[in-house]
Amino acid sequence: MADSTIGSLPAIQVMQTADLFVLEQNGVAKKLSGEQLSSFIDRQITSVEVVERAATETYTANYNADTGKLVLGIPRGVGIASITNPTVSGLNKTYTIIWEKPASASVATMKQYTVKDGNGIVSIQAVDDSHPHGGLDHYRINFAEGDPFDFYVYNGEDGISSPGYATPLRDSATGAVGSSTNFARQDHIHPANAIKQTITIQPTSWVLVSGTDYYRGNITSLLSGITVNSKIDLQAPATTVAQMIEDGTSIIFAENDNGAIFAYAFGEIPSAALEFQAVVTEVAS
Repeated sequence: MADSTIGSLPAIQVMQTADLFVLEQNGVAKKLSGEQLSSFIDRQITSVEVVERAATETYTANYNADTGKLVLGIPRGVGIASITNPTVSGLNKTYTIIWEKPASASVATMKQYTVKDGNGIVSIQAVDDSHPHGGLDHYRINFAEGDPFDFYVYNGEDGISSPGYATPLRDSATGAVGSSTNFARQDHIHPANAIKQTITIQPTSWVLVSGTDYYRGNITSLLSGITVNSKIDLQAPATTVAQMIEDGTSIIFAENDNGAIFAYAFGEIPSAALEFQAVVTEVAS
């Protein structure tokens, strides 16, 4: 038998459980019984279960001879293991992402990326310590990046504005919005819209209007503050009324003819100078 080869040996017809076979496993000579070989040949897979393993682990296969269940462990695809809190430098934030290390890799993959925030406002500060009424307050806006921005605000009384110091205007024929930034005091008083003036009409001022029984006198030069929108009322004192009765003169009034003021008298021409209180009022055009 010493000179025989395995191929020249006779083949077995029946394998018995007590039969022994010689084999090499992992460089070591071992025996294999017919019973062991039979158990391996008779194994059947009744079910397969796949379980996920970490990407850093290897594939596995475990068989349960009692249940016939084969469990396969398969590493999952390479995922993100961690994202670290960012490091901050000014407006720049740097994040670090680390991926799971595949079983075939020696080290995990790492990637860093930087995100820049918008340039936000850090603070708004008052630069001046004092805030005088009527002066300019100095303020500064500080940004996270770049130069600050200075601006000035007029400091009025109570933070609103300053009061007006001029005499309030009287009403005019035409309204106006105005442009003053000052405010009015609650006890302010507007001057009267009607301006009272004392005038004296001389007898030589009267001229008979042709074809009528009334007289007209131009008294424009006797009045002040007259416009084309002025309304004039002539109010006669007692002495003037007495003189008019004596002369037989009546119904003296004034009329505005586009800025020229004429007085009218009916009956006889006044024989003496007549004094009137002229009330000049502005009316809407």
